[in-house]
Amino acid sequence: MLKKLGKKQVYLLVGAGVCAFLAGAMVSAPQIGKSVGQWLKLSLSGSEQLSEFNLTKSDVFPLVSQSMPQRASKLTEIAEKGSSPDQERARYLLASDYIESAQANKALLLLTGLEKRYPVLAPYILLKQAQAEDILGEKGKASDLRRLILKQYSHTPASVKAIYLIGQPKLQDQAIAQFPRHPLTWEIIQKRLQANPYQTKLELILVKYASEQPGIVGVLDQLVKEGNLKPEDWEMIAGTYWAKDQFTKAKNAYTKAPSTATSLYRIARGTQLEKQDPGKAIAIYKQLVKKFPQEKEAGMALMRLAEAGTNQEKISDLDQVINHFPLIAPTALVKKAKLLQTLKSNQLAIATWKVLLSKYSTSPESAEYRWQIAGNKAKAKDYVGAWQWAQAITTENPHNILAPRASFWVGKWATILGKHQEAHTAFDYVISHYHNLITHGGLRIS
Repeated sequence: MLKKLGKKQVYLLVGAGVCAFLAGAMVSAPQIGKSVGQWLKLSLSGSEQLSEFNLTKSDVFPLVSQSMPQRASKLTEIAEKGSSPDQERARYLLASDYIESAQANKALLLLTGLEKRYPVLAPYILLKQAQAEDILGEKGKASDLRRLILKQYSHTPASVKAIYLIGQPKLQDQAIAQFPRHPLTWEIIQKRLQANPYQTKLELILVKYASEQPGIVGVLDQLVKEGNLKPEDWEMIAGTYWAKDQFTKAKNAYTKAPSTATSLYRIARGTQLEKQDPGKAIAIYKQLVKKFPQEKEAGMALMRLAEAGTNQEKISDLDQVINHFPLIAPTALVKKAKLLQTLKSNQLAIATWKVLLSKYSTSPESAEYRWQIAGNKAKAKDYVGAWQWAQAITTENPHNILAPRASFWVGKWATILGKHQEAHTAFDYVISHYHNLITHGGLRIS
């Protein structure tokens, strides 16, 4: 079963002041972070979202990352004298801070009527008002405010928090149906499963919408025990197992799912990883290639088949990849060239490397091959050759991880050759294009 709400979900439940503020005003800000960003996507309709241009003009936005004591005086100033919409943002954020420190009366002074002045955040403002009333012991007023949210803003994710706090089963059914992606909906489902673990429909909702949450493998295991699932359910379960690196469990689930290129590949791969029946895995890979010859998984299967069989069979499998699957053809060309080298078929190997460089010049595999040759040339003191091969990386593979190092050594080898202008140009290129890597220690040039 899923674990209890973590810090992020607890924050959404009881300390969502800043988060809801961000939802109303900070959607496109990259500083928010992934988890909050996902929450924001749940919290806004397209008409509510503000542009990055508007965000950068806000005086309140930079205060979000500050602690409550640090931002208190500035927020107070903006709340009293600022212009719209920053004044409303400041009032909301300051009120949220007051609630966090249990100063409910001060919070209510700022929040009362604010939902009309700042409609983008209206349901969240009402939630904050209810929270303040709870602190004051006004349970009836708090309940009325949450009911008002359900009446006027049932289409917004804010309603899920109201439903969660009200706690009525019929309303919870509404949250499950309307907002299955909401973290508090997952918590509602989790509580129901704790009371009654055998609820396949609810477990499938968690698998579909909360597959990234800790404890999801336990939910999958429970579903598998219960059985009585549709083929498409098995497919979803298998895919989630696979994403969690539970390859044997995924393989077993895929055998009950619809037969697709993906399911066949993963059944074969799961069988292969078990290392108990290599022949069975090979047979399934071959079945996949025959049944789904155009699918990308067929190319992946051929790459796996090229790890077994005779040398001639390996070359045949790799040739099929090279001829029909351009996305993974560079990898197949590398494997074929290396195999030909081990077979002492040097001319064929050279021809294969040439195909890689001519047809897939910008691929990572080409960059790696160029760097390998450049290194070999340098060891043999053929600095002209080393310089030329490394130079090709800077032009053909400028975004490859090897490009900064190649650029540096282009300069070094140019210096050895007395090509001082070329060396100066190369070093300038390294500094101008890879400054951040150098500054942060991410560029090793030796």
